[in-house]
Amino acid sequence: MALFLITNSLSAQMVKGDKSNFIIKKHLQAIGGETNWNKLKTLKLKYSITSEGKIINRTIFYEVNLGLRETYSATGRDGQERSNLRLLTKDTSVQSAQVKNDIILKPIEKKQAQKLLSDLDFLSPFINYEKQKRTINYQGQEHVLGIDYHKFIVYYPSGKAEYIYINPKTYLIERIYLSSSQYEAYQILEEQKRQRLNLVFANQIETEKGIMQLKEIKINEDLPKDIFNISYRETE
Repeated sequence: MALFLITNSLSAQMVKGDKSNFIIKKHLQAIGGETNWNKLKTLKLKYSITSEGKIINRTIFYEVNLGLRETYSATGRDGQERSNLRLLTKDTSVQSAQVKNDIILKPIEKKQAQKLLSDLDFLSPFINYEKQKRTINYQGQEHVLGIDYHKFIVYYPSGKAEYIYINPKTYLIERIYLSSSQYEAYQILEEQKRQRLNLVFANQIETEKGIMQLKEIKINEDLPKDIFNISYRETE
């Protein structure tokens, strides 16, 4: 009897694993294919975020061998523009923080910076997930607003965990929820369209902080010189 139960349990796990692999394969095909995503060398994304009546501009520069530069800028009530920066490279990792009325740069510890870079994905955590040392567990299907989504939980090297919801018809990720008892964070991806290299990006992302609208995307184009230096200032 015990052997029968163990055999059935192993069979169920194998079936679940096969289904999980099938869904991931279909998802990767739907977003342009893992081969094309591995051709991504440079990326610029520019979003406008509507939050509590304010417009915030978010700009991301990424180079596969150098790292990531991310800025947020907004105009305050006094009419002055203020920017926040996060820079993650192999040599320099800093982020800005507000201390009283001043914004200062604080270093990010090297191991933490490496974990943040390993968390990085622009659409899907399933791209090269084994190489990125992410753990994927299929949770079955969950009914949300009339759709029986395929639900996964993804564990990142940094310790972050997210619930991922894949549409069973399009195989695109439409919902992402942070697994945390500390605070709520989510993304709802809308208006997903193909860009250069056949890669799929969401034109609009709803988050707990507001609506992010994609304003500009450049794939595998030359980035500004010195973009990954702390002193760089974007002029456009």
